[in-house]
Amino acid sequence: MEGSKIADTNIRDGMVHEMEVCLPLNILLVAGESEIHCLNIDGQSDILLEELFKTPCCAENKHISIFSSLAAFTPMNSEQVLICKISRNGDAASFQDFRSLRLTSKPLQWKLWENKLTVLHQSGIISVYQVYPEEVCLYESDPCMMIMYKNPCWMFRDAIFCSTLASIGLIVRTSYWLFGYQVEKTGRLVRKLDQDKINPADDIWSLALKGSLLLCGTEMGRLVLFSIERGNEDSIKSVLLPMHLEDSIVSVKSADHSNIVLEFDRNRSPVAALQVSNRPVLSVDIGIKEERIYLYYRTCMENISCVVLDNKS
Repeated sequence: MEGSKIADTNIRDGMVHEMEVCLPLNILLVAGESEIHCLNIDGQSDILLEELFKTPCCAENKHISIFSSLAAFTPMNSEQVLICKISRNGDAASFQDFRSLRLTSKPLQWKLWENKLTVLHQSGIISVYQVYPEEVCLYESDPCMMIMYKNPCWMFRDAIFCSTLASIGLIVRTSYWLFGYQVEKTGRLVRKLDQDKINPADDIWSLALKGSLLLCGTEMGRLVLFSIERGNEDSIKSVLLPMHLEDSIVSVKSADHSNIVLEFDRNRSPVAALQVSNRPVLSVDIGIKEERIYLYYRTCMENISCVVLDNKS
């Protein structure tokens, strides 16, 4: 087996709040207390995680989203999302401002996918912007109470998952989830995973979506992995995106979001269900390499664990 390099670094900017990988350029973006740090992860240098450059970020919101070589983050203005093109030439890298979106209220989080930016606002509004070739607001929802009350939300591609766990006993009696995809077309989030008060299921506390796999972490310390059936709409399609200083065509795999089924595993057979802890699973992620699937999970703030499965498909 080929050896792997393990590296660490100190960004000297307080706590690490978020990290996102820009795979086309072998760059890791790290949000510290006051700046976004751009680190080298190309593996060609003896110094992994060498800092290439840094740029100021908002003191209130450290969220980062990347699609291809576009990065979206909040600069000093907390009611603005700045979209930059990342360029790299050897050990030199830089940001070039591409779009500066002035929002109607402060954002909680956002997701770049293809040529669109989906934003969840602190006011509970969901907005979708086309960022290329022209800047257009495609959709703005009415306030969603569950987002306004800062319930846990996850965004993957153009799909939104919102839990109501933080509101149990306050504005909801039993937990449920809100789910939606392409909300600029469907116009709403739908209710999923309603709990049965008499015979409750093992509640889902966290999830991750990658390709055709949906991983759920539960309150009772389990990892539950579901497979999403691919439909006829799945295809390789071309998306026009600004790359470096010239426009380029990027091909991406488009998953059929209408086939995402969010159910308890007692109602639908999972690919795998693993008891990994006696604590709730707070966060999860999925990695896929060759014939292995890596299920990452966290049950406390200090440690990240991993389970490796053979990918027989």
